Order: sequence, then C-alpha cells, then structure tokens
Amino acid sequence: MGLDGSVREGHFSYTKLHYEDGAASLKQFLDHVAAGLSVDASKEDAIAHPKTLSSMYFYDDKGSEIYQEITRLREYYPTRTELAILERHGQVIANRFLSNKQPINLVELGAGDGHKTEVLLQYLIHAGVEFEYFPIDISRKAIEQLLRAKDQEWLELGLKCHGLVADHMEGLRWLRTQRPGVHNVVLFLGSSIGNYDLVNAEKFLRTLRTELSPGDNLLVGFDMKKDPHILQNAYADPHGVTARFNLNLLERMNRELGASFDPDQFFHHAFYNPGLGSMESWLVSKCEQRVYIEALQRDVMFLAYEGVRTEYSFKYTRKQIKRLSEAAGLGLVEAFSDENQWFTDALLVVKG
Repeated sequence: MGLDGSVREGHFSYTKLHYEDGAASLKQFLDHVAAGLSVDASKEDAIAHPKTLSSMYFYDDKGSEIYQEITRLREYYPTRTELAILERHGQVIANRFLSNKQPINLVELGAGDGHKTEVLLQYLIHAGVEFEYFPIDISRKAIEQLLRAKDQEWLELGLKCHGLVADHMEGLRWLRTQRPGVHNVVLFLGSSIGNYDLVNAEKFLRTLRTELSPGDNLLVGFDMKKDPHILQNAYADPHGVTARFNLNLLERMNRELGASFDPDQFFHHAFYNPGLGSMESWLVSKCEQRVYIEALQRDVMFLAYEGVRTEYSFKYTRKQIKRLSEAAGLGLVEAFSDENQWFTDALLVVKG
C-alpha cells in the first residue's frame, strides 16, 4: 500500500474508499429477500404488489459469468450496438466536445470489462487529450480484475489510470477533493439507467449532478423503444442463457441464505409492458410449493404460477431522454445512435 493509501495492481493502482463487510452485505441481502418475498399471494393486494427480488443480486460470481455469456448472444443487441456507436462516434466525441476541456477526469461508474470504454480511451489518446481514467466500482474484486486484465494493454497505450473502490457518489466526492477544478466526464454506459423507473432515474441523475460542477459532462447509455419482438428475443433468448441468469438468483439464496429452492420448479418469463415502456423479468412457480429459508427461519409459500418479479428495464424515446435530462438539471448536448435507432449514448452537460 502506498503512502497515500493506494494499492498497487500491476502497473496501476486503486484507492479503497468502501470497505466490504461480508456480514453487512449478507444482512442487506437477507433483508431485501425477507421484504420482497413476504407478499401473501392469497391476499387481494398481491396482484398490485407481487413478490419481488432485486436485480442488484443477479451479479454474484456465477451470475456475472452468465451475464458475460448474455452479452455475446446474437439476440442481445445492446452491448454490440453501443460498442458500434462508440466506434463510429468516439472520434467526434473526443475531438469536437472534449479536446478543448483539458485536463479531464474520465470517470466510469461500474468497472465492467473495459471493452467498450477502451474505444473511447484510444480516441482521447489519439486526439491528444490530457486525461486520467478513474473506473469506480463498489467491488474491490471487480476493480482488481479490470486492472489486471488491461495492465499491459493500457501500459502500452500510455494510459493514466487509477481505480476507486467506492459507491458512485463516494468516488465522485473523492475526485472533487483530490483533483479540484478538473473537468469531469462521467460514463454511465450500458443500459443501467433503465433499471430505474422514470422518477428514480431523474433522482439518480439529479444526485449525480450535485457531485459535479457546471460544465461537467456525462455520457449515458439509453436503450430505445423498438419492436417488442426484438426486446423479447434479447431478454428471453431461445438458448436459455437469460433464464439461467435469473434462476441463479434462486441458487444464490440456496448458497448464501440456506434456502431450499428447486430451480427446476420455476421458469423464467420476460415480456414488454407497453404501458410502462419497460421489459419485465419474472420467475414463475410451476406448482404450489413451500420453500424454507434457513436464515429467515421460516417458510415462503408460492401458489402455482405465482410470479416473482426480478427486473424492470425501461426503454426510452429521444423526447424522453431530453425531458429526463432537463428535469435533472442537465442539458442534452448531442445524442449518438446506431443506424437502427436501437440504442443511444447521450452526451449531457451539467447546467450552471
């Protein structure tokens, strides 16, 4: 560990602002499961308030591996489409919008595997932009894996990089104190914004805005509204990979909470809800069954064909992106889309 508290990982380093507490994380998981599965399907309000499990718990080690499989599927268009957008428009973003705002903190919320971000990194380097890259992730393991995987590649690029093990806001606050006055460009790629409903998406962007300065930029990925059949194939692929991804949540509860779920007694169901403008993912019980959860010291009852909602994924129109941005105190500078208008990376600016 360096004198400044940073930890070396190959040729790069990271700073730990968040210290993972296994017991606290497990308790949070347990509390969310207890609240989400407490609905009695025989009661009248069960239709309006069904059982739920949070999609944030998809991503244990096994879930993260399955998700990488999903991103490689022909049916799952978001990953490759956004990559194509960055390849096509990255030079314009670097030259037209960022080259005159040096130096720059290029901040990524969520470490990922660096595949899409690397396109933008290379354009910035070739444009001669003076910048340092700061991937932020609450998982120390995710930051270490990213730095380890990209160590030689980034060294050869001449990239300056420093990871932050922190939640999003904590990481941005650290940057504000450590690099005051430096222009921030915050990347929130993928379609993670879609996991929030419109009210909470605005709240999230507004909170981000409070940690930034007027003139700072955000590049946010939005999955666009489109033919529901395309969405259906992406979120319920015929190979069953997305089904395994959802069913792993039951296996995770078995592993970590001592639950007795039989994944074979549930099936995955995903559909587009045009009223909400969202894909919904559910796990549906095939039969009436009782599941014991040791950590809760109680049974959970499921009726035949009762559903447990695991995810919302909201889709956008260009007008909704503009409206959301303005409501959060941000201006829409430019929207970069693919030729099919399936996905958009929106360049936003923090208003004064």
